[in-house]
Amino acid sequence: MSNENVIRADDAELATILAALRFYQQNGMGEPENRSDEIHDIATNNGEVTSSLNDDGIDELCQRINFGE
Repeated sequence: MSNENVIRADDAELATILAALRFYQQNGMGEPENRSDEIHDIATNNGEVTSSLNDDGIDELCQRINFGE
C-alpha cells in the first residue's frame, strides 16, 4: 500500500468495522456496479483509488483486523 494509515480502535469499534465490512460484502458492494454513487465515492476515495476492494480483498482485510498482519 502506498498510504497506510493506523488507527486505534477498541473492541466495540473493531466489531462494528467488521460488521460493516461483512454487511457491505453480503450486499454485493465488492462489485462497483452494485454500489450507489455515494458509496462508490467512499470506496475509491473520490476516485483517487483506482481499484477498490472486491470480495477477496474484503475477506483479507477482515482477517487482518481479526488476527493482525
